[in-house]
Formats: sequence, C-alpha cells, structure tokens
Amino acid sequence: MGSCASVMMGEDVRIAKIMSKFELVKPSDAKPGLARVVGRVLPAEGGTVLTAPWSGRPCVYYDLLVEEKVDTDDSSYWQPVITEANTVPYRLVDVEGGGVAVDSQSMVCTTLTDPCAVEDSRLPSASLVALGARYSLQMKRHNFFEGETYKRYRATERAFVVGQQCAALGVVAHAAGHKSLQPMNRSLVSKEDMKRGQWTRMEQMAWNSFKQEGVFVTSQPKLIGDDLPLLPQAAVPVMLPPQPVVELVAPPGSKPGSTCLFPLPDGRQLQIVIPPGVAGGMTFMAQI
Repeated sequence: MGSCASVMMGEDVRIAKIMSKFELVKPSDAKPGLARVVGRVLPAEGGTVLTAPWSGRPCVYYDLLVEEKVDTDDSSYWQPVITEANTVPYRLVDVEGGGVAVDSQSMVCTTLTDPCAVEDSRLPSASLVALGARYSLQMKRHNFFEGETYKRYRATERAFVVGQQCAALGVVAHAAGHKSLQPMNRSLVSKEDMKRGQWTRMEQMAWNSFKQEGVFVTSQPKLIGDDLPLLPQAAVPVMLPPQPVVELVAPPGSKPGSTCLFPLPDGRQLQIVIPPGVAGGMTFMAQI
C-alpha cells in the first residue's frame, strides 16, 4: 500500500504554488498528460468507504493525530499519543458522468486539506472518549484540588469526504475506455514550459523542490475553483461537531427512564434521562 504523506505549512505553500500553474479541467474533459483534475470524490466502483475515526465522516482518505498536553515546571507541550492514516482507491467525478480514477493505495499522494480539530478535552466529545477507549488511553487523572478530572487531549483529523469537491494534479492516462491519474515527476515541465507559462521565480523554485514521484490532492477552495459544473453541493455529507460528554453519577433511588437534574462544572443545571441499565449510585456518560 502506498503512503499519503501529511505535509507541513511550508510544503503546503510550495504545492499550492505548483498546482495553481495548471488549468482546471473536469473529468469529462481530461486529456492525456499532466493536468489538475477537479471533481467530487466517490469511492472506486465496487470499492469500499472508510469511516474517519474521530468525526465518523464517510471518506476515502483520513489521517488522525491525537496529542496529550504535558505540563512541566518549565514549560508545556503537546505530545503525540495516536497517529493513524488510511486510504482506499477513489475517483473524481463530474455532473456529466465523467470520472478519473485515483489509486491512492499504489502511489504516493500528498494531501492538502483543512483539518477539523477539537482543541480541549476537559469536557471531551463522545468521539474523543471512544478514541481513547479504542487505544486504551488513560484519559482521567486525579487532581488533589479538583478530584478526578480529564487529561488534556486534542485531536486533529483530515479527510477527503465522500461527495467533497477536490482537485488532483497528476498525469491523466487513458486505457480501455477509462481514465486514471498516474504519478508525475519534475521532468514533465521543462524550463521552456515555465517560460511560456510565465512562471515566477518562486513558482519555479517550488517545482524544482519537488523530488518525489506522486500525485497532489487537495480540498482547499482556492485550488479548486467554483466555475466548473460538478455534482450538486447537497451530495456532500453534513458533519455536525462532536458533542462534549460528561461523566455523571445517578442519584440514589433513581431508575432507568427517570429524569434527574445534574449540576455542571460551569454552573449550569442539566436535565438528563437516566439510561437503561443504570441504577442509583452508578456512573454513566451523557452528552451535553
């Protein structure tokens, strides 16, 4: 399986400069050669769909980083505790039925996509609690002044969601009536090509700094444009932000189905229905 490399901010800027030099084409119009193809993401025909581990979004690619806040006498820093990435073959399609396949499992794809992140887990989301349980993280600690509290965690997740509009820069190949995107390399653009295309010095340096064969894939709006007829926007799944959860203790004498009033750390009072299987004195998790 190929890798999908996460890139740092400086690399993002260089790749953005490279991608911006190539005209946008929709899958129906993609001709053989180097091109920036834009369309909506769908899994390969007969392929599978992934579930992003933190947000639960249906996707064809995700990477996840979970970090724990470490406090020392001199400083504080975030320490990685979970890293995970996965991808499946997918295609970019347009409203006219055209499609270009991207076999992300057999090639290097460098991704540029804005992350969704939860920054504070003092009241962690249900998704973050589930992640902690999945990886056997000890998410709680005992504080002398506050008693049992949650440790500080943050999760950063990037994904290409099914139905999302994306662009991919690579070499379009035609075979047996199908179009696919293949890895590119620096030799595909000559100095003469740069001169004709009026590349700036910074753009030339960005291209020349690209050392690895691969495909650039992005969901950044400035590299996709909005003037091509693609699938309706309604095809993009709507992701609701994860809701924070708290651990509560059922009041003495309470029973499943009864409604009880609970004070929250921020001073609010919350009415919660006692879930099935929980009796007085038992702890349970509830969304707020």
